[in-house]
Amino acid sequence: MISLMPEECSEYLQKLFGTAYLHLKKEEQIILGTAYLEEEVTNTRLQSILDIHRIEIGHLLSELVDKNMLVNNKRGRWTSYHLNHEYKIQNEQMEIFDLSYKEPVLKNETDRIIYNYIRANGFITTYQILNITKITTTAGASVALGRLMEAGLVKKVRQGRHFIYQLKN
Repeated sequence: MISLMPEECSEYLQKLFGTAYLHLKKEEQIILGTAYLEEEVTNTRLQSILDIHRIEIGHLLSELVDKNMLVNNKRGRWTSYHLNHEYKIQNEQMEIFDLSYKEPVLKNETDRIIYNYIRANGFITTYQILNITKITTTAGASVALGRLMEAGLVKKVRQGRHFIYQLKN
């Protein structure tokens, strides 16, 4: 159903709500898309679009109001909702899949995981590598980091008594 939305609709909603829009359930995206296309939406209208119970639709609408993405126009049982065009994008932790960039060619999946983690969080430590990969020793983490440094993608930076690894600029 989302793919049936005009491209301009999805682009507008992504621009208005930022990455928060990408993290919504598909039903919530459909609700926002309908509100954009029809300028307002009601529970009754959504019952004809979504294959879910009116109570669940009410919960979804309430969540979108709580997230400040929809504004309600309370009229008892005939409440309608419209997009909050004054939405302020919230600072949030970005997910790896939110990043859009041309990924360098890496030798294996472990190197890709490490590289993407650094892109998303700014740096990584050898202990973090043990938590996010199948590597089980700090020596193994150092070998993986060595490959990324050899490829000219990562640099080693001293922070007090410890080292962190960041992307080269």
